[in-house]
Amino acid sequence: MRVAGRLWIRLGVWMTVFAGAAAYLVTTVPSPDPQETTLVIAGLIAVASAGALIVISVVAARVVLGVEELRLRCLPGSQVIQRSDILGIRRHTSRAGLRMLEVVSRASGVKPLVIAGVLGEDDAFRLWFDSLPRLAEDQAPAPRLGIQAARTKLSVPP
Repeated sequence: MRVAGRLWIRLGVWMTVFAGAAAYLVTTVPSPDPQETTLVIAGLIAVASAGALIVISVVAARVVLGVEELRLRCLPGSQVIQRSDILGIRRHTSRAGLRMLEVVSRASGVKPLVIAGVLGEDDAFRLWFDSLPRLAEDQAPAPRLGIQAARTKLSVPP
């Protein structure tokens, strides 16, 4: 299965476009210090290359389902979880409408494997994930990134 991350694709494209355009503009303007210009161009080319690598990594990401394992492959490396180590899954939908799967491990302290934006689900994919137990939100809470508002009642002393 192919996996897409809209945010990462946008970030990579914008990094490539803006850094490439800035590098072009820097080369067209005469500079009194050629060494500074060289360093700036090298930095902009590095940012543009990083953006291109981000796009390639997201586009090349794959979910590989084996009989006894789940493997998420992407450019920097892969993550593997054995079927016997899976406690269950949670299905989420982001605000942008992107469907995500969160595979929770039985081992405590292990971050869940998040699969965002699966493209082209087939019957084998659905059957593999439907055979896993679904977890409610309150079971084995996964660590979340970002700030969550505390649910406390604020009162002003008299």
